[in-house]
Amino acid sequence: MGKKKFKINRGIRTIILFFVLWELTSQLGLLESFHIPSPSTVFKTFFLLLVEGIHVGELGRVTMFKMARDSLSRVCVGFFLALAIGFPIGFWMGWNKTVKAFLENMYTVLRPLPPFAWVPLSLFFLGPGNLTSFFVIWIGAFFPISLNTLSAVENVEKRYIRAALTLGLKRRQLIWEVVIPAALPGIFTGIRIGLGMAWGLVVAAELVAVKTGLGALIWRADLVMRPDIILAGIIFIGMIAYGLEQGILWLQQNLLRWQKGLVI
Repeated sequence: MGKKKFKINRGIRTIILFFVLWELTSQLGLLESFHIPSPSTVFKTFFLLLVEGIHVGELGRVTMFKMARDSLSRVCVGFFLALAIGFPIGFWMGWNKTVKAFLENMYTVLRPLPPFAWVPLSLFFLGPGNLTSFFVIWIGAFFPISLNTLSAVENVEKRYIRAALTLGLKRRQLIWEVVIPAALPGIFTGIRIGLGMAWGLVVAAELVAVKTGLGALIWRADLVMRPDIILAGIIFIGMIAYGLEQGILWLQQNLLRWQKGLVI
């Protein structure tokens, strides 16, 4: 517990030191304030975006919470679609060699493609709007979830399966009571990676596909030459990413209490 607190405190001290050095270099004139405003300016803008809202070009008056709500709603749709489709496909690929052989070549071709490379094609077929964002988020989260599920199921100890069959468990019982619990750590790894990909991609998709959300806020702030808004948006994006990561870790720790020695 003491070591964990030390690590957290050390991380906080590093962040504080970074902002202090940034502020000092700004006050000394080593940074051009028009391009890189001081932290005090950024935090003032951050507070205004949270409380009152700021007029940002064609977006009108916007608040950080409204933009974050729009981004999170898109992440929820795309990510849960990826989870709903990626988990069963990954599971059956790991459980059934025929299914894996059938889909493996498709994965080999499509998986290395950067998810953002699908944006022009999705814009062409789906047009600007939420559908394009949903698709880009879905495809970005789908592969980490399905491939980590595949790997987790394949790596379930065969002795567990043999012992369960010896005890007379039926196929459905074997899957729900042995295979899935044993594979959960690997499945959660895919969920964590997929959620991180989804959050990063929603910001990227909003730059070109929609006119709301944190990505759209950053893009429009660039058009009206407001670097303080850009940096405030980036900080808020990072805070939400950290919150999502910690939420998944908390869920994993609570669901996998039975697994001793788990490294998270």
